[in-house]
Amino acid sequence: MAAVMLLALLGLSAALVLTAYRVVVGPTAADRVAALDNLTSVLIGLLVVGSMYLQEPHYLDYALVIAVLGFATTVALGKYLEGGRLFERDGG
Repeated sequence: MAAVMLLALLGLSAALVLTAYRVVVGPTAADRVAALDNLTSVLIGLLVVGSMYLQEPHYLDYALVIAVLGFATTVALGKYLEGGRLFERDGG
């Protein structure tokens, strides 16, 4: 089982490097935001598999925090790219 986890960690590490490249190089801002969302997913996977491999459950808390922050960041950046404003004022 440990060999499977190490193989998963290796694959996720490769995915992390390739996704980080897309975040930096991405041809458009939307590609960068999508890659950043994917980067958080891969990082969460690394933390979960690493937590299982090391038998340290506190890494799962870190994965949960990164998931919430990644979601909020993706929503905020998507809103910004769509209209240029994060918050809208009402006329009153």
